[in-house]
Amino acid sequence: MLNSPTHPRSTLLAVLAVVVVVTSVLVTGAVVTGAAQAGAPYVGQADIHDDLIVFTAENDLWTCNRQGENVRRLTTFVGAEYFPHFSPDGGLIAFTGEYDGNRDVYVIAANGGEPQRLTWHPARDEVVGWQPDGQAVILRSRRTDPHRSSRLYTVAISGGDAVELPLGWATRLDIDPDSGRWAFNRTERERATWKRYRGGTAANIWVGDPQQADFKQITDFAGPDAFPMWHSGNIYFLSDQGGTANIWRIAPDGSNRSRITEFSEWDARWPAMGPGGVVVFTQAADLHLLDVNTGSVTRLAIDLPSDRVLTRTRYPASGRFLTGFDLAPDGERLLVEVRGELFSVPVKEGITLPITRGTGARERAASFGHDGKTVIYYTDETREDALQSKDAWGRGEAKTLRKGKAGPWLYRPLASPDGKWIAWSDSEYDLHIANADGRGHRKIDHGDRGPIRQYVWSPDGRWLAYTENLSNDFSSIQVYDTQTKQTRPVTSQWANDHSPAWDPDGRFLYFVSNRATN
Repeated sequence: MLNSPTHPRSTLLAVLAVVVVVTSVLVTGAVVTGAAQAGAPYVGQADIHDDLIVFTAENDLWTCNRQGENVRRLTTFVGAEYFPHFSPDGGLIAFTGEYDGNRDVYVIAANGGEPQRLTWHPARDEVVGWQPDGQAVILRSRRTDPHRSSRLYTVAISGGDAVELPLGWATRLDIDPDSGRWAFNRTERERATWKRYRGGTAANIWVGDPQQADFKQITDFAGPDAFPMWHSGNIYFLSDQGGTANIWRIAPDGSNRSRITEFSEWDARWPAMGPGGVVVFTQAADLHLLDVNTGSVTRLAIDLPSDRVLTRTRYPASGRFLTGFDLAPDGERLLVEVRGELFSVPVKEGITLPITRGTGARERAASFGHDGKTVIYYTDETREDALQSKDAWGRGEAKTLRKGKAGPWLYRPLASPDGKWIAWSDSEYDLHIANADGRGHRKIDHGDRGPIRQYVWSPDGRWLAYTENLSNDFSSIQVYDTQTKQTRPVTSQWANDHSPAWDPDGRFLYFVSNRATN
């Protein structure tokens, strides 16, 4: 009876089969169509010589013309290839690669071929450029400096040992092919994830004649003046003076400093000067060309003929990316933070519940509310960490307790067992509490030697015990009273006491102590 074509169930199964087949055809067709299309690359560094550009994308080297056309992959190795630089005649490309497990200097023909390894030191060797005669590659390495500062070396393309240049610590160098003078940086923060750095390790530009060793610092901006590049007797460089990184120009004696580009939103990055005064650089992951003679900037629209492995849907093992967890007050469920999302996981049996559902933001530092019915956490959905609460089963919308604002890094929020308070700390060593609805904020203490990372509420919610690092380099347990708004130490200042924990009745406070003074 079940096999009869007129049976309702058979009819339903047949219809479902047709739907599945049709859907599969449609999906397959969509995948094939999408796979046949190229996509815009996420560009790293680049260099230019006449009509040819070399750039990095997907950890490989690619080339294209000055119109962004004729895109071709030069390398396919699974490791990283980066910092490409054309030889002065444009016939070779020097780069740093990982072919043999270490980051060393290689050269490859500009039209492709087998890379030739030039350095063999276990330290990381990174390509900086070429000597003007094209016979040697300039690289930076920390191979000999006792403080792991970079120094500059040359290595001949014909082979041999790397030879250190007489500069001391240095990270970038460009040689004027006309005068032979050097322009270089001593420090670099090229890969830094922070912006607008102002301080003692910001790159400055030095200029001098190596024959006379008369090197002088020609810039004194508090931020970075990096990537010096010679052209027609002037030095072009990258600086974020004004708030956004742009291409600038300066005379070798430090005079006539002027900005060439006028970007205000996205930084220019990784500039390289080609023959004829054309600078190639990246901005917002795209390639741009600057003609320093006219000041015109052109964005290249590049279609990358790649299999785009990194854009495919992936199913990573979430256990490898667990960054936080908290146990519910009743011990039945575990709140876990994985890859910026929050999940409620049963301790024994049950289903896993997604609490945040693909917001595109990072949710972190989560903990259960006082009764386990809500969770509190930080989200950067508004670009600054805001404190939110949400139903512990993932139902409904999140409620903002404190709006995000620029400031220090915030550590885990912790709700009091009576549901009246929330405590948290920050990277400026302050400890805070607020009412459960986010109002009534007050700073209750400031650490002397570091952030306050350990804090725990008493069972009745009146007391907050925490570990404070003292000015004498010991740590002690402090207790804050929410009623009197006073703090007092409960352990000595002459021992390392930490990890406070209340007993279930709130009568005793347990802690770990190290009292050895030798």
